[in-house]
Amino acid sequence: MIRRHVTVVLALALFACAQRPYSDGDDAQIIQAVLDHPTLAGFFHPEVPGRVPVKLAMPDSRHVPLSKFGQPVAIVPWSEEPHAAVILVEQFTGQDKEAFVRLVYPVEGVVGEFELSLQGKQWVIVKAHVRET
Repeated sequence: MIRRHVTVVLALALFACAQRPYSDGDDAQIIQAVLDHPTLAGFFHPEVPGRVPVKLAMPDSRHVPLSKFGQPVAIVPWSEEPHAAVILVEQFTGQDKEAFVRLVYPVEGVVGEFELSLQGKQWVIVKAHVRET
């Protein structure tokens, strides 16, 4: 009887770990998923001088390890310079098993909104809307 009880407790603990909610440590995985989403691929233009490394600004100055085109993404101070090749993360929220990212890439006139869901241990984009302004 005790063995069965221990087995049930361990199974519940493993399930709880696999279904863990959002934490600050998920930021890099969430932003990386957004940067790698195919709807943004046509706007990066790595062949244009000054576009690599990709530059990203977050409103709260958090630093997350990211990469694009085989190089680390440069986390830069927030700027609203409309001609700078800097991706501005205007909104970033994460709660429980959901996250939302809104970004603007002024140099390309692009606005993107991404909804993500925690599926197992992986953040997956479940809805993406990218438009040119």
